[in-house]
Amino acid sequence: MVRLDEQLPDREIAVLKIDTEGADTLVLFGCERLLKTKKIKAIYFEENPDKMQRLGLQSREAQRFLRSLDYECESFAGNHTEWFAYPA
Repeated sequence: MVRLDEQLPDREIAVLKIDTEGADTLVLFGCERLLKTKKIKAIYFEENPDKMQRLGLQSREAQRFLRSLDYECESFAGNHTEWFAYPA
């Protein structure tokens, strides 16, 4: 794996769509520097509880992480498994 922080250190990202079958939280962890500097303007990600559990990830861990970096998180599609995040 390669962290997006290392691959795109100074790049502005308009939209980041993550679909990694339960590992979306890990992808977000790999963007921490980009997130801290608000280089990512919109993020779409999912929660897959069964696969997350197998990876040792907790439900809503991604949302807590994003909120700690001053991002707002909203669920959409009415199912609380699909999320949208943006800088506060």
